[in-house]
Amino acid sequence: MKAPLKVAGYVHPPLELQFARSIVPEQIASIQAYCRQRGFAHVITVVETAYDGQQHYGRLAELVTAACRPERPYDLLVVPWWSHVTQAGPALERMEAMLLGAGLTLVAISDRSQPKHDVLVGGKKR
Repeated sequence: MKAPLKVAGYVHPPLELQFARSIVPEQIASIQAYCRQRGFAHVITVVETAYDGQQHYGRLAELVTAACRPERPYDLLVVPWWSHVTQAGPALERMEAMLLGAGLTLVAISDRSQPKHDVLVGGKKR
């Protein structure tokens, strides 16, 4: 029997602290539900914490770098919304190139314009 895909999730909470406290658990739960529905193994979810002049999307970059290591700790990266990664700007192009080179896929469970469709970057949809 083939081992289930190992999934790492990424959550980028909104700047407004009160809203972030309520939505982060919901976003983590959506990643876990996505994994359960597909029979994937949820390994970790990383929550971005860099704000106010710090390096934005640093945790996402770390997650992509870790996923691309030869020992492949994750097979798939999942974010709740596509807008979580598009704001990474120029860093996103570098991360996309790393994902493509490693044959890994980044899946956004939804984008806000088409919430029923996965958005993919990198390798093949699994």
